[in-house]
Amino acid sequence: MASKEAAATRVQIEAIQTVVSMRPADPPLARKITLGSNQPAGGDVGAVFRQCHQILLCYGKASEEEDSGRVMIGRLKESLGVALCEYPMLTGRIKWENRELVLVATDSGMRLVEAKFPIKMDEFVGMEGRAAAEGELVYWEDLKPEDPQFSPLAYIQVTEFECGGYSIGLSLSVLLGDSLELTGFLKRLAATHLDIFFKQSKPPAIYLPKHKSAKLYPVPSNLSRRRPGCQTLLYRIDAGSLDATMLKGLASLCAKDAEQKLDADLGLDFTLYAKDGSTGDLVVEKGLRKGLAWPTANALPELNGAKWDDTVLDEVTFWEGRNPIRGAYWIRSDSTEGLIMVNTSRLADKTVYITVSIP
Repeated sequence: MASKEAAATRVQIEAIQTVVSMRPADPPLARKITLGSNQPAGGDVGAVFRQCHQILLCYGKASEEEDSGRVMIGRLKESLGVALCEYPMLTGRIKWENRELVLVATDSGMRLVEAKFPIKMDEFVGMEGRAAAEGELVYWEDLKPEDPQFSPLAYIQVTEFECGGYSIGLSLSVLLGDSLELTGFLKRLAATHLDIFFKQSKPPAIYLPKHKSAKLYPVPSNLSRRRPGCQTLLYRIDAGSLDATMLKGLASLCAKDAEQKLDADLGLDFTLYAKDGSTGDLVVEKGLRKGLAWPTANALPELNGAKWDDTVLDEVTFWEGRNPIRGAYWIRSDSTEGLIMVNTSRLADKTVYITVSIP
């Protein structure tokens, strides 16, 4: 019965809005995205940039007097605009410049999606096949490879449940950073939200009254009902000064270590996203494992990989005194390859952060 219930339910998308930063990006920011020599420019770029980080947080009804899901939607539009002031690239777009990709903070905005799910929250959390339906609570549309400048890089979806509970789903393109940067933004947004509406006791400037929608938005065909499963290991390595080749070798070492610790398929190929922490520029390469190895003349660094734990989301709250009853993170991808994200530190300590995700 439960699995039939899961198959029958469908998310209903009622509105899609654009939220811009309260403060324009000044001066305008730009980040280069370099495709590796084994990654063709133009036509195949969509295969690389369909990937995104996704986080889902589920909450019970926050107030007996208020429709908490509806109130959350109105409040979030305001707090999101404030939080984006510190994360201008999330409102940016990608564009082609002379066969190269550039990420520009254009103030084009982040999409806020308002949706409903036709069951109660406790039924959803406890039902068999829940993971198959969670993908519908985290909106995402793939970037258009021919003209990506019209494709948002970030979405946040607030979904109301019949009991007054709600979920918050966040999708960020992998071009914007790794899982640590994603959770950093989410925690900053939650802290901003609490400060505005609870510590200052400020009424929301925007309140969307409860109403029955006359028209529903079509659900994107790529909004999968089955959220992909993946395992993620996080590495923080004090590696000193490394050139690009050594960074790739270090990433390859972490991939091998992750396969062993996660008992995964040895020899899996990976796509590498290497981000320069000082400039924000990104290099993307497919086929990381081909011909790469750690230079034998250098001492092997210590690899202390920690498995991603969804409990890091347990304290992320948007309503004072109401923590999530469920939190989950995954990487959405239609690729069978693994994903490695390398992020060098902005500081002078030469720390390297590496995230390895295995499907």
